[in-house]
Amino acid sequence: MAMLFSFVMNAKPDKNFYIFLCFGQSNMEGAARPEAQDMTGLNNRFVSLTPCTTSPELAEWHTAYPPLCRQNNGMTPVDYFGRTLIDNLPENVRVGVINVAIGGCKIEAFMQDKVAEEVAKAPNWQVGMFKAYNDDPYDYLLRLAKRAQKDGVIKGILMHQGESNTGQKDWPDKVNTVYKRLLKDLGLNAKEVPFLAGEVVIADGKGLCIGHNPIINKLPETIPTAHVIKADGLTNGPDNLHFDAQGYREFGQRYAAAMLPLLGVKNPVIKKLERKTVNKARFADFIYEGQDILPTYNPQTQFLNPILPGCAPDPAITRKGDDYYLANSSFSYYPGVPIWHSRDLVNWDFVGYALDRPSQLNLPDGVGLSAGVYAPDIKYNPYNDTFYLIVTAIGSRAQGGGNIVVKTKDPSKGWSDPIKVDVPGIDPSFYFTEDGKAYIVNNQDPETPAEYDGHRAIGLREYDLTTDKIVGECTQIINKGVHPEDKPIWVEGPHLYKINGKYYLMAAEGGTGDNHSEVVFVSDKIRGPYKPCKTNPILTQRTLPKDRKNPITAAGHADLFQTQNGDWWAVFLAILPYEYGDKTICNTGRSTMLLPAKWKKGQPFIWPEKQEIPYVVDLPKTGVTPIGQQKNANTKIHDTFESVDPMWIQLRTPRKPWYRIAQGHGFLSNSMELEARPISIYEEKNPSYLCRWIKNMNFTSSVTVNFTPQNDDELAGLVVYQKETNNYVIGKTIKDGKPTVVLTKAQGTGFRKMEKTEIASAVVGEGTITFKVVANGPDYTFFYKENDKPESEFKQLGGIQDGRILSTEIAGGFTGATIGMYATSKK
Repeated sequence: MAMLFSFVMNAKPDKNFYIFLCFGQSNMEGAARPEAQDMTGLNNRFVSLTPCTTSPELAEWHTAYPPLCRQNNGMTPVDYFGRTLIDNLPENVRVGVINVAIGGCKIEAFMQDKVAEEVAKAPNWQVGMFKAYNDDPYDYLLRLAKRAQKDGVIKGILMHQGESNTGQKDWPDKVNTVYKRLLKDLGLNAKEVPFLAGEVVIADGKGLCIGHNPIINKLPETIPTAHVIKADGLTNGPDNLHFDAQGYREFGQRYAAAMLPLLGVKNPVIKKLERKTVNKARFADFIYEGQDILPTYNPQTQFLNPILPGCAPDPAITRKGDDYYLANSSFSYYPGVPIWHSRDLVNWDFVGYALDRPSQLNLPDGVGLSAGVYAPDIKYNPYNDTFYLIVTAIGSRAQGGGNIVVKTKDPSKGWSDPIKVDVPGIDPSFYFTEDGKAYIVNNQDPETPAEYDGHRAIGLREYDLTTDKIVGECTQIINKGVHPEDKPIWVEGPHLYKINGKYYLMAAEGGTGDNHSEVVFVSDKIRGPYKPCKTNPILTQRTLPKDRKNPITAAGHADLFQTQNGDWWAVFLAILPYEYGDKTICNTGRSTMLLPAKWKKGQPFIWPEKQEIPYVVDLPKTGVTPIGQQKNANTKIHDTFESVDPMWIQLRTPRKPWYRIAQGHGFLSNSMELEARPISIYEEKNPSYLCRWIKNMNFTSSVTVNFTPQNDDELAGLVVYQKETNNYVIGKTIKDGKPTVVLTKAQGTGFRKMEKTEIASAVVGEGTITFKVVANGPDYTFFYKENDKPESEFKQLGGIQDGRILSTEIAGGFTGATIGMYATSKK
C-alpha cells in the first residue's frame, strides 16, 4: 500500500531530493500491467507526485508504485528508472518523479501554440485524457513542477514520444521548443538538467514506428544536453507498438544508467531482472439489455420511476443554477460514491466518483461488502461557490472509520483528498446558512444509554468552513423519533432545511426494509427544540397490503429540494421486488425515486401513507423537456472497449492495476484485458472482477472471452454476483486436461459460510467463447457458444438456476447484484 511521504517544509528546497520531470505519450503513460514483483520492495526514498487532482498545487508526494501516470495506466520506464537510481545513490538522497503523458498524442500537445488545436481534434477515447490535465498537459506539468521545486531540485527531464510524429524530420525542433520552454518557465540551467529520450519499439525490425528512431537519434544535434536511450533487445507487446512489462523494466534501467553518471555515479550497478508472467484473459463485446415490461407513459409529459434503477440507494441532491447533482451510496465497491448530473431531473448522466483514488478511499481486504461507504450528502454552498460531500466510512478498516468531507468547484472534475471530521455515528449531512455558517446533522448514540436495539438520536454541530473543523458542542435535537413512546428504531439519514423562517429536520425511521419511512420535525431555532410535524410519516409504503401487484417497497431516506421555478420535489430510495409465491424478492437493490413534494398546514409532505407510489409521474417544470424515451429505463449497454467506461467498478480498493484496454491483439480490434490473479470471487478481497450494477428484474447479458488456461486453477468468464457467498460463475478452465466451460453456484449457508457446487460442464475447443445469461425474475439461465458461431449456436449449460440466491432477502446485506468479467488463477 502506498505511503504518504511527509516533508518538513523548510525555507529552502532539500538539495538531496532529486526531482525528474517525465512526459510523452502511451509508452510514457505505461501500456503494460504491473505484475507482483512490481508491487513489492517499495522504497519510500522513491516517491511520485502523481497527477490526481484538478489543482496540481494540491498534489502530495507518495511512495512510488505503478501507475505513476493516471489511474488505470500501467508500467512505465519511470518505475525502474527511479528504483535503479535509489539503488545507486547515497542513502540521504531521495528521488521524486512527475509523469504527465497522454496516449496517442503528438508532441504538439505540449506546445503552447498548438495544444488547443490538438484538444479540439482529439478522438473520443482521448478526450478524457486531455480533460484530466485541464486540456493543457504542459501547463499541468509545469504547475506540478513548480509545486515540486518547493521541496527539492529538478535534476533531469525524461521523455518518450514520437510514435504519433513518426517520420517528421522537424520533430527534434519541436521537442527542443518544449524543453527550452520548461527550462525558462522553471528557471533551470540546461547544463544542470539533461534531457533523456527513448527510442520507440524495435521488435526485431517489426516495430510499427521503427522508422522514427533515426530521427530520435538526431536529438543531440538539436539539444546538446540530450541523451538517447536505445530500445534494441527490449521485449514488446503483441501490437509491436508498446513495450511489455519486462521491456519497461529494462528500459527504465537504461534511462537510469544514462542518468547516474550525470549525477556523479561512475560505475552504476544495474540489477538483472527476471521475467515473471501472469496469464491474461481478453474480453470483447460486453452486452447488457434490460427487458422489463415498462408502464405506458408519454415522455413529453411524464417520466418513469425509478429515475436511477438498480443499486442507487441513499440519494442526496443539490442544485447550482439549472444544474442538479445527485450522489448515491457505493458500499465496498470502488471507486466510491457515484455523482450524477441532470437538468430535467429525469435523465441523469454520470459525471464521476467523489472517491476515485486510494488516497480518498481505502477499502482493504476483509471489509464486508455492505460496509465501506454509504449515505453521502452532497450540497452546493453559494457562499463560497463550493460543492461539499460528506460521507460515512463504515468499518474500522475502511478509511479508519468515521466521517469524511471532500470538496470541489466542479463535480465533473474530481474531488479533494478527504478531510476527517470529528463527527461520530453515521449519515451526516450539511446545512449552509446565507451568512457563511455551516452545520452538520447526523445519526448517533443518544446522550443517555440506549433503551432498546435501534434507539438512536440526531445530533447537530457547527462546522467551520475556513478550518474544515467542528467548532463548539453537539446539540442532540432528536431522540428516538416521532413517537418516542412507541420505541421507533433507526432515526437516520437526517437533512436540515430552513424554509419560510422555520427549520425542518427530515429523517428516515424504521430501518431500510419494509418498515422504512420518512418523518419530519420543525423548530423556530436551529438548535431546537424540534417537534414532530402534525402529519407523519410523510412517505412510506409499510401499511399497504403485502400481496399488491407490482409493489414499490421500503420507501424512505429522502432529500427535499426546490427547483429554480420554486416547486418542491424529493428524491428517495425504494425497492422494486419481483413476486415469488407469497413473498417478494429483490436482486437489484435500492433504487432512486422522484416525487413532487407538497406543503400542507406548514409542513412538507411527499406521498399519502395509504396510496401506492406511482411508476408514472408528471414531469417537473425545469424548463427542459426530455426528448425520446427516458435514458435510464431498460438500460442498454454495448461496450466495445474503445476506452475504459468509468461505470465499471470493482470490489474494494485495488493495490495494483490488473486490467487495461488492449488493442490489436488479433482477437478483436479492442478488448478488456484482465490478469488471472490468485484471488477468487469467493474471498473478501479485490479479485479480477470488473462489474456493473444489474438494473433490471429481466435482462440478457453476454461477453466474448479469449483465454487459454494453463492449469485447472485458472478460469475466465462471466459472473453474476451478490456477495462472495452468493453468486454464479460461468467460465472457461481446464478439466481433465481439456478446455472446458463450467457453471458454478455459490450459496451462503450461514455467517460467511457457503456451499459451492459445480452445476454443469462441457468440453470446448481452443478458440474464443461467448457466455450469456438470461434473467427472468427468479429464473437465471446460462449459455455458451464457441468462436464466432451465430446466435442459434448458443448451448444451455446447467438448466434454469435459482436467481433468488442473488437477492438481499437470501444473501443479506444492503447491495444489489452485479454482473461482469472475471479472471482468476485460484478457482
